[in-house]
Amino acid sequence: MGQWMFKRHVREFWPERDYKKYPVWFVDFSHSYPAWTPLFEWTWIFNLLHGHIYGCNEAWIPETRSSDWREIDGMAVCTATPVPNKEEVEFRRKKFYEFIKGDFEPNYDKHWERSKNDMLTRYSTLKDFDYENATYYDLYKQFNYAIETHKRMWEDHFWFMYALYGAYWYFEDICKDHVGIKDTSTLWHKLIRGYDNMLFRQDKAMWELRNKAIEYGIDNIIANNPSVKVIEELNKTPQGKKWVDEDLNNFMHGLEYGWRMIRMMEFVEPTWWEAPENAIIHVKQYLMIDREIKPFPLDAIREKLIRERDEAQKEIIEKAEASGYKDMDWFKCLMRLAQRTSSFSESHDFLYEHRCFSAFRFVMLKIGDRLAKVGTFNQADDIFFFIPEELQTMIAMPENYDSGFIAKERRMEWLRSKEFLSRPPIMPRDPKMQPHEAGAFMAAAKDPIIAKITIGEFVAPDPSTGATCFGNPGSPGVAEGPVCVVITATDLKKLKPGDIMVCPSSQSAYTPVFPMLKGLVCNGGGSLSHGPIVGREWDIPVVANCITGTQLLKDGDMVRVDGFKGLVYKL
Repeated sequence: MGQWMFKRHVREFWPERDYKKYPVWFVDFSHSYPAWTPLFEWTWIFNLLHGHIYGCNEAWIPETRSSDWREIDGMAVCTATPVPNKEEVEFRRKKFYEFIKGDFEPNYDKHWERSKNDMLTRYSTLKDFDYENATYYDLYKQFNYAIETHKRMWEDHFWFMYALYGAYWYFEDICKDHVGIKDTSTLWHKLIRGYDNMLFRQDKAMWELRNKAIEYGIDNIIANNPSVKVIEELNKTPQGKKWVDEDLNNFMHGLEYGWRMIRMMEFVEPTWWEAPENAIIHVKQYLMIDREIKPFPLDAIREKLIRERDEAQKEIIEKAEASGYKDMDWFKCLMRLAQRTSSFSESHDFLYEHRCFSAFRFVMLKIGDRLAKVGTFNQADDIFFFIPEELQTMIAMPENYDSGFIAKERRMEWLRSKEFLSRPPIMPRDPKMQPHEAGAFMAAAKDPIIAKITIGEFVAPDPSTGATCFGNPGSPGVAEGPVCVVITATDLKKLKPGDIMVCPSSQSAYTPVFPMLKGLVCNGGGSLSHGPIVGREWDIPVVANCITGTQLLKDGDMVRVDGFKGLVYKL
């Protein structure tokens, strides 16, 4: 019995079917770890895949028509789906060229503003609705509008992402042949970093909360009390109350950073404005850093990165021209888009995922509360344990359904699934298939999302190096420090300044802790996953896709992280 109302649904992983077509499937640790609730799982397996198909084909990615996705044990697995014939590849290649050069790149800012304004309008519509006094049919329509908004978000999300990351990969291919670098090269890393984004601006605003606390003389109240008690203790002093009522309130509601959640890829987790202690955790961590430092550390780092980026850009263009590359307009067009990927990655996370998922949670809890009052549910968050096809009829006719006991059963199964920690990241048809062989299959399909974000390139271990972990160079540099293993977002509170964070995959919800880190090691993730992107901007070494980092390294281990070579040494 699975989380869902039924098993053997079409998107469940069936080995007897799914291994016939594809030799290997991959667990999406970047997003589905730990296991999802049924409602979030449904939206991912159905709406996200729709977004993949939409974005991939609207952008005319030449070698693939999209990835394919399945669910297993409340988690997502995916694989690449290469275009089967050369004629179609060539046709799509021409269409991709026309789309990127004729519309996407020259009109990028206009497209982004259109999408941003549309989504923000939708979120406001979801938030401002009168849920308390609405009829059940009105709630039914609002529920469907929330589903539609979620689906629309994924369309915009992957329209931008496939176009940008497809351009990124084509630019990398050209650079391999004419410049002698790839996207794990230090010169490449210098080319694509030094950019601001929406999540970094949020982190900077949190740093200002820390500075205000120091200015008001209340920093020790925040530092020396449990996060759940901080607001209570602050309200006992005039300056503390001012910080809560003015500064924290503006951060949460005025700037709307309170819509962020401790875990981005779920609906069941509370937002920061619902549980402010989850934001205060990071203010406490910022107070562990030298309190004499007032400017946001990233601002000073970025000046250096911009200088290096300008130098790298000049060098790469000169090498391409010297190599005799014929279409330098196309080269520069792709380069400009490759340079947008880092900023887009974290900005879209804030605009699309964080805001959309938190708005969706808001709607579901409002509707769930109404249904709990008439006995359909035991409590409002029971709603997260049903899929939309079930919920629609329950919302329209709530008196006809007593479903609390079903929610209870599914909740218990979900809690058991969350404890399932041992699934391997690679699921091959042939158990003898090696990780680098699986990665070769994925790379050949040229799906830029799967191969550059979700999975990444696998490196065969080289024992002669003496390293403990072998992965990809995600961000250049070398650093030493103690390990802090972060399995889920709740573990972030363990981190201290100078730590090396080791995790299954770094999510965008983790950006607030980067000012404290000396390095990062991830089991999964490609060169455009969040860990490498954010690590590059903070100028700390990152080793990505090392598969077994969280198994081989433990809290307190002293390690050296070599982001130039993609190696981790236990000291």
